[in-house]
Amino acid sequence: MRVRTVFTTQPGQHLAGHGTYSSNGEFVFTPEHDYERVRGVVVVRDARTFKVVREIDTHGIDPHELAWLPDGKLLVANGGIMTHPRTFRRKLNIPTMDPSLCVLDASSGECKEQYRLPDHLLSIRHVAMTSEGTTAVGLQYEGNKDQTPGIVGLYRAPSFRLLTAPAEERRRFQGYVASIAISEAHDLIAAACPYGSGVACWSLRDERYLGFVAASETYGLSRVDDGSILASQRDGTAYGLDEIRLRSQFLQISSTQPIRWDDHWVATP
Repeated sequence: MRVRTVFTTQPGQHLAGHGTYSSNGEFVFTPEHDYERVRGVVVVRDARTFKVVREIDTHGIDPHELAWLPDGKLLVANGGIMTHPRTFRRKLNIPTMDPSLCVLDASSGECKEQYRLPDHLLSIRHVAMTSEGTTAVGLQYEGNKDQTPGIVGLYRAPSFRLLTAPAEERRRFQGYVASIAISEAHDLIAAACPYGSGVACWSLRDERYLGFVAASETYGLSRVDDGSILASQRDGTAYGLDEIRLRSQFLQISSTQPIRWDDHWVATP
């Protein structure tokens, strides 16, 4: 692998999650944590030089993932958790954390919509979007993992709500989503729960809980062109989700070297 460009963040800031490009490819948008001023920002950079063009306030802290809505507005998942480099990854504000889902005008920086879930301990982190803008949101619970109210939110403008599942199933999730994927073709929302050793599944159409696909250390989820959702495991294996029979179908990986997947991946046709 060859590194093409290296850039540094502004003083007092660090990268906080998943960025995206502008539709014309001229700019890259990165979610960053301004820990000195305790705010989240989307930093807009020239995609060729990575020079900072401007910053957009996310109207929250700990922005983790960005996505473009069909109307050109920017959806931001503010995790709401305060950290600081001097304390490494220690979470500093759990009693007062304030996660939110924000819709921003990327040109003006204006916050057009902002949503919060009833339980402020549900950190809003990962997003997956349909062509019409319906968005599944992966959550991370900072309370008792056996008592999590849920792990997936669903944004259908103008509402944002928690998807339901039976109490005994919610305990299996262990309060943590590493990746989320959504398939219109297969009527499926999938949330990877590595601490719960599997993938939780819902119907996109009627929001009904479908069940749990058991598979250890599943972190990455990604949809491919035919609507299938593929998953990766830490040990280097990968599989496709069979939402009808709720089981995994393992894929043959062609590689001469050992593989160990990262927490996220993007699958292409």
